[in-house]
Amino acid sequence: MQHTWVKAIYRHGTLQLQEPVDLPEGTEVLVELQSGHQRGQETASLQQPSHLGPAYPTRPQPPESLERLVGLIAVGGDALVDAEALYDADWH
Repeated sequence: MQHTWVKAIYRHGTLQLQEPVDLPEGTEVLVELQSGHQRGQETASLQQPSHLGPAYPTRPQPPESLERLVGLIAVGGDALVDAEALYDADWH
């Protein structure tokens, strides 16, 4: 499913898109309404809804905090050698 954000203005019972969309004629779409007035912001500052952000809370960390994670998980190896060890009957 593709998500596209388009500004629209509600006039006389219809939504009038403020920019063209690239959809085949007759395509059914799902519309999520978010009014700039309800958010306390001007509609000119359209942003993605916050529910599309990180699934879990995040907080910035200094780069040196990653040092304690070094060696926690083994990374590397040779995928070909590992596959041969698993699947080749004549592997030594």
